[in-house]
Amino acid sequence: MTGQAATHWSNLMENESPSIKVSNKDFNNALVCCLEEVADLQFLGDSILRWITKWKKLFVMENKDDVHRRDTLFKYDSGKYTRGSMAVPDNIEKKELYFYAMA
Repeated sequence: MTGQAATHWSNLMENESPSIKVSNKDFNNALVCCLEEVADLQFLGDSILRWITKWKKLFVMENKDDVHRRDTLFKYDSGKYTRGSMAVPDNIEKKELYFYAMA
């Protein structure tokens, strides 16, 4: 890591317990914390889902680009480097969100 991310990572390593360096699970948790620190958001997964539900499609954006962008964000949210308590919508709910954004 370089720049601001490296600063956040070093601060995280100084403030967290030494057990982070013991196992892969602890290291993955440290990466999640680092991403949240860089984004300045706690529970980054929930923030992504809230943002998608309120997001309207840009007029100049093609439909396929909007769908691709949403799918990419849903993949980020369900990945192992984000955490949150909100459930990722199923395919029907994703389609409803897409059509709601078209209005």
